[in-house]
Order: sequence, then C-alpha cells, then structure tokens
Amino acid sequence: MSSEIVPEIREKNSTGFALPEWPTSTPESTLRLSGGGFPPDPPTPPPFMPGLPDKGLFNRPDWQLDCLSALLRIGQRLKQWLCDGYHSTCGPFVSDTDLSAALAGITQKRAFNRSLFSQVPLDAPELLAQLSGKGLSGHGQVHQPETVLLYPVFMLPQSDSNDFEEAQGVEYVGETCRACRNNFEESDDVVKTSCLHLFHMDCLKRWLTKEVNLKGNHFCPYCRQDQSALGDFLIQKGMQEVAHIVTEMLLERGIWPENDRYIYEGLIRAGASNDPAIAEQIRALWPLVNFYSVRHRVSQVQSGRATWPDNDGHIFLELRMAEGINDPDIAEQVRALWPSVCLYSLQHLMSQIEAGRRAWPDDERDIALRLRMAQDSNVPAIVKQARALKPTIFLYSVQQLVSQMQAGKGVWPDDDRGVFEMLNVALFGTDDHFLVSLSVGLNVGLYGTDGTIAEAWRDGDNVATFEQASALYPLVNLYSAQHLMSQVQAGKRSWPGVQSDLLGSLWRLVNSPDPAIAEQARAIYPLANLYALQYQVSQMRAGRETWPDDDWHIHEKLRIAKASNDLAIAEQAEALEPLVNFYSVRNLLSLRQAWGDIWPNDDSDIYTRLRSAQGSDDPAIAEQARALEPAVNFYSVQKLVSRMQKGLRTSWPEDDNNVYVRLSSAGKSTDPTIAHQARALKPLVDHYKIQSSGN
Repeated sequence: MSSEIVPEIREKNSTGFALPEWPTSTPESTLRLSGGGFPPDPPTPPPFMPGLPDKGLFNRPDWQLDCLSALLRIGQRLKQWLCDGYHSTCGPFVSDTDLSAALAGITQKRAFNRSLFSQVPLDAPELLAQLSGKGLSGHGQVHQPETVLLYPVFMLPQSDSNDFEEAQGVEYVGETCRACRNNFEESDDVVKTSCLHLFHMDCLKRWLTKEVNLKGNHFCPYCRQDQSALGDFLIQKGMQEVAHIVTEMLLERGIWPENDRYIYEGLIRAGASNDPAIAEQIRALWPLVNFYSVRHRVSQVQSGRATWPDNDGHIFLELRMAEGINDPDIAEQVRALWPSVCLYSLQHLMSQIEAGRRAWPDDERDIALRLRMAQDSNVPAIVKQARALKPTIFLYSVQQLVSQMQAGKGVWPDDDRGVFEMLNVALFGTDDHFLVSLSVGLNVGLYGTDGTIAEAWRDGDNVATFEQASALYPLVNLYSAQHLMSQVQAGKRSWPGVQSDLLGSLWRLVNSPDPAIAEQARAIYPLANLYALQYQVSQMRAGRETWPDDDWHIHEKLRIAKASNDLAIAEQAEALEPLVNFYSVRNLLSLRQAWGDIWPNDDSDIYTRLRSAQGSDDPAIAEQARALEPAVNFYSVQKLVSRMQKGLRTSWPEDDNNVYVRLSSAGKSTDPTIAHQARALKPLVDHYKIQSSGN
C-alpha cells in the first residue's frame, strides 16, 4: 500500500491509528534485523517527512514507521498494566481498541520478520486479556513472576551476527544485576549478554554507551567480554525512539514529553557510535529536538504549568543550535521563539534579583541584547511586557555601575550619556523619548533645594523605582564629573562645549545633605571651574564663541578656581585672570556702543579689570587693553555728567582730578568719535565743577 493512502486509512479509523498492509512481495531475508537495523530504504522518501536527510533512519517505508508506533503503544499499555490501571500516573492512556489494532497488525506480520517482533506473543487476544486484567474466560488473571512473558530479554548469540535471538522465557526474578548489584523485579527490562550475564537494560545501556576517552565501553562490565554488537543495538534502539518522537511532532500528532532529559541522553549515547549513518541521523535530529524542547518549555511557562529555570544558558544554546534547521517553516518558528525566550529569561532574572536570590551580573551585554530582541517582537503582548521591564532593568544596570565605582572595581564609560538616559527611564518609568529629553532639558527643575529629585515628577505607579533612581542621581553626577576631570587632565578629552549642566550638577552636589558626596564634589569643584574658564577663553581666542552679555558666572568661576587649596589650580586661574578681564571690559564697551546708557553707576570693578588686563604677560593682550582705556574713561565721565543732569546725583566729587584725567585721556583717543565726544563733554564738566565750587 502506498504512503499516499495511509492518511486516509488513519482518518477513517476511530482510534486514530492504523497499520497498512505488509508488502507481501518482499522476501524474508531482506526483512531481518541486520546491522543497519531496518530493511532497505525505498527509492524515494515519504512525502510527509519534510526537512530530514535523504538517507538513514528517517527515510523508512510507512509500514515500518507504523509498526514502531504500534510497539510504542503496546509498551505504554504495559506500563499501564503494571500500574494496576492507574493511567494518570503512567502517561497517556492506550485504549483496548488501540491495543487490539496494534496487536492484530503486528501478529499478522510476525511470520515475515521473526527478529523484529520475536518478543511479542503470538496470541494477541490472550495478551490483551492479560493486560486488561482478565483471562479468556473473564476471570481475573495475573502474570507469572517466574518467567519473562511481557518484558523482553535480548540474548546476543555466539556468532558475529547482529541478529537477536528470541528469549524463551528466561527466568530472572531473584537474580542480581551484575552492574548495580540490585535484585531484578518483575517489571524490569533485562538484557542477557552472550556471556550469559544479566543486567538491567538501563544499567547496561549506560555502561555500553558511556564515553571513555571519546570511545564507548564495548565490553561486558562483569567479565570484559566484547559486546560491541549489543552496544550498537542499544544505540540504534535509542535512536529509533528519539526519531519516532520527532517524527510524531513533525506530523503534528505527537506530544512532547514533560521531561525530555532521556531524549538528550539518547542522542549523547548515540554519539559514542562510530557508525557514519548514526552520526548523520544525530546531526539531523539535534536541531529538531532542541526546537521542540524549547517550544515546549515556552508553552509550559505561558500556561503557568512550569517555571523558568534559574540557569537558562542551555535554553539559549538549544535555540541557537535549532537555527541550523533546513526546513524554512520550522526555521521561521525558531526565530519566532526568540522574543518569548528572551522575555521569560529577563522576567525570571528580575524576580530572582528582587527576591535577593541572585546578584546583577557583571557583564550585562546579554541582558541588553535580550531586552532589545523582546522589544522587537511582532507580538504586542511581548513588546508591552518588555517595555514594562525596561525601567527596572535600567535601574539595576546603573546601580551595578555605581556599586562597582564605590568598590573601586568599576570603570566609568567615556561617553556616559547612556547612563543618564537609563537613569531617566528608571525615574519616569517609561522609555518615551519626549519625557527623557524633557528630563535633561529641565535638569535643574528636577531637583529641590536640597539636591533631591522634586516630588512633582513622581509617578504613582512606579514609586519604588522612582525613589531608587532619584537616590542614584547625585552619585551618577559625581562619578561623571570625576571621570571628565580625569580625562581632561590626562589629555584624553577636551572640555565639553556645554558645561552649564555639569557645573550646575556639581553645585548641587557641593550642597548635598550627604557629607561624603559633598566632600568629593568640593574637591573637584575648583578644577571644573578652571576647565570651564580655559574652554571659554580658548574659544574666544579662536573666534568660535562670543563673550556672554552677563558674565558674572564667569567671574564667579574665576573666584572659585583662585580660592582652590590646590596651588596648581590657583596659579592657572590667576594666569587666566587678565584674559578674562580683558574680554569682559571689551564686551562691556561693545554693549555700551550698541545699546546706549548701560554703564554702571559704580565702575570701580571695570577699572580693576582693565588694570589687570593691562598687566597681562601677553604683550598683545596688554596692548589691546591699553587701547580700551580712552573709551572706558569717556563713558565713565559721561555717566557722571548724565547722572548730574538727571538729578540722580546732587554733588560733584570733591576731588575731581580723576575726572579731568579721564576726560583728557578720552580726548586723545585714536577713535575720532570718542575724541570728539570727549571734547564736547568738557564744558559740562567745567560747569558742574564751578557750580560745586560756588556752593
């Protein structure tokens, strides 16, 4: 019967299971169990086996796959029978109808292949009656403990053939396994070797397939007689079981086992074989087994029937190995699993950290990658949950960096904008770019007078994260400033173009209620002001910036830097003072010329700055400062006369020598406008002098 008819037969069968007719034209000699384990392959693979190799175990006729399926159903029913009918503890239930169909099909084919089906009794109805707990007459009947009737005992013949002789009721109850030294029980699977030693099936399987120096133990564990053929048979038997499970999953009619450890153990044991065909089968099976294992794990977690493992490295390894599947449909399903796996891994990690059972990893690159993959999912629910995790993940990341810095083990990043972005996401509880940029733009508004985050920005649904993030802000600002200072000192970095945020943050840290933070901030505050001044002056000399109209903050930086306890900082600040004063006076004159009467009533500070600039060690600066003096003198006298005219000043200075000296200097200015205005001002000066003398 061709493979195309098989689905139709299965569909009609009420049990969902049917065996096709045996190929009667095939001679018995080609059906015996040889070293390959199965009869020859058909010329073309079955149409329902996508993505599997063209040769080997998976490319078998339909009747062979169905016979294997029938044997598995019989084995499951045997377990049910041994459990005295408690089906819920013995796996999926196999009904009497299923068993009858399986036994009927197998016993009809038994005459053609004694080796493959030699362990199944000829009388299927009698076996069914025993498994049902009833004899043929309807009375209760139990199995006989002194003989092996229902469980196979494989006997390796003395010849070099790989064929296995039929067990003739070998008695083993009461005997001892030569490997584990435990007595056999009635339900044990027992193997009798050609050297006439009995072992548990699992004990001998573990021994013969155990890797020692990359080779298996191909000898009896008791007498050391060669058992290579039996070892190969056990490997093939394990591979058949794994292949059947995978085939059922490919046909979408199987259920992946809850505990699939034995499947991986079977593949690992098969790796000890030197058979190239088995090696090819293993390479084809590994990706599929990994895919179904991970998919089952994800579905169990989604349904709440399982929890995510603490150590999930093997899950990511299995998923990466599953990416090697050649079937495009399954490969697409593998890619679709990545976001879910990443999400559950992150959720479990967060729960472990919050419970105090796990510390944040030092290397968090995997966490960032998993968060990105979960957020890139096409499933909205996964994206939503990933974004909900983001503030907490970012908070722990910044906490880890700060704790490492406090312990002296961390390295602050050269570009720390990402640190502040993460902290802002943790603060606001969202990754909304508008709010994050708003937090940077309104940096001063985020803080109260004591340097803490203003309560107005608190998110009621994110109180815990908000409080922890706000507590981190002073330390992050401190370490950021310290790192910048060290980079500039080492010549590895230039001062940033916008320094107002940094100096504002440092000013808040200097006034922090935490004495340790305040002390460290005060230690670097003069240096930060010095670097800000140096940057401002260098930009002015290069013509890349203009002097600010209100330069009080520049003179404040100069004052702080000059007051430093570090003599080097103080000396550099004093060296900058003539330049700062020169640019300050020059800018004031340009503003006066552009905007009119803005000269200060008390211009003593202006003359102090002018004298400082004229005393510069730089001849060019000193010369330019001296050129400014006539204009300064003129505007000073003009301000005095203007105030007298407006009645804002009632008395002329008693010692007005300076007034005439300044007016004389202004009259000699190289600027014709200043000189002309100075000469025009002299009669008014004389008038107020005479008026003052008359009074």
